[in-house]
Amino acid sequence: MTGITPMMVVGCKSNCVDKSMIEDIKLKHCSGNNCCITTIPPGIQVLNASFRSIKEENKTSEDCKFAFLADDKWLNSSTKDLSYYVQFLEYVPVVLEWTAAGFINPNELKRRNSEGYPTLYGAQYYYCLKGYQGNPYLPTGCQDINECESKTLNDCPNKSDCVNIQGSYHCNKPESPVKPKSPVKMAIIGMIATEVARAVSYLHSAASLPIYHRDIKSSNILLDDKYRAKVADFGTSRSVAINQTHVTTLIYGTFGYLDPEYFQTSQFTEKSDVYSFGVVLIELLTGKKPVFLTRSLEDQNLSTYFIHSVKENRLFDILDAQVRKDGNKHEVMAIANLAQRCLHLYGKKRPTMTEIVKELEGVQKVYPHQPNFEEFDYVRNEEMGPWNDISILSRSSLEIGEPSS
Repeated sequence: MTGITPMMVVGCKSNCVDKSMIEDIKLKHCSGNNCCITTIPPGIQVLNASFRSIKEENKTSEDCKFAFLADDKWLNSSTKDLSYYVQFLEYVPVVLEWTAAGFINPNELKRRNSEGYPTLYGAQYYYCLKGYQGNPYLPTGCQDINECESKTLNDCPNKSDCVNIQGSYHCNKPESPVKPKSPVKMAIIGMIATEVARAVSYLHSAASLPIYHRDIKSSNILLDDKYRAKVADFGTSRSVAINQTHVTTLIYGTFGYLDPEYFQTSQFTEKSDVYSFGVVLIELLTGKKPVFLTRSLEDQNLSTYFIHSVKENRLFDILDAQVRKDGNKHEVMAIANLAQRCLHLYGKKRPTMTEIVKELEGVQKVYPHQPNFEEFDYVRNEEMGPWNDISILSRSSLEIGEPSS
């Protein structure tokens, strides 16, 4: 046998007599009686087998001689008499170690995405790094495994989130839109409320003749793509003399927004518009319709429901979920208190629209949000659902005076 060390000779002797020469019970099937075994040392690269009889007179036929390599585990586990059984075998299991004849330098190993380790007899074994597969002994080396193509090789929740990289992979976080916090929604509430209040205040005090709108409601508030509010539908509006405090008319308005004092007296004043504006404010805060169904399927007036909730210290129980969760408590309270005053049963105790504008502008100065209109587009689609339910209209360029539908 030749290998890393110079040529060496190993062998074993078997006797053709019915007597065991080795007592090891594990080797009794090949214990020197017509059969013998020997161990091959590591590092052997060339093996030649030959037979020689100790005595010429005992020379046997060449047909009866067999020599073969075999795995020692298989050999030790065999229970058959190999001295007889081997002649019927087509093959036996054998483990051959192998490696490249020369060494691969470290830079070349790195290029091939592989590493190596020395064997007991001075050679090198090479293997692919984790995340690669192929043959490190070939110039092409080991190639990256695309873990994203197999569910068993990556633990990303969704295949679309898996990104393959050299030797590994990573999972992208889902790029679904991040829901804006309520301060963005509160900014929208503040903007809508302030701009509507300015428009109505202008009608009441800045126009050449004071005008009572008489039908302020969410469906008559038009929004452009930047959430700038316009007040529409002046079909029921009345102009009044500068020194005139009210107009007496047949009762007209939308249930849920109608000033109860006007309902009792038939006298519409500027404070009747204030009451309706108060209803719009609480719609914004609660996300509820001015008249809604309770759990018992009974009609409930939002104004009454709001006033009772405030008196019972349950305001935050009835607020829109996002406003309640993330809104600034002091800002919410400021707008809620203003809405409560607008809903006072006695018109004289309600603030004027000019006073309302000042209060809302003050709130915005104290709690500025610096809204991002890209975020507003998302809020329009995802958070302002209740306004869709009560038909608040959203249009790109609308002027005051355009009728609602």
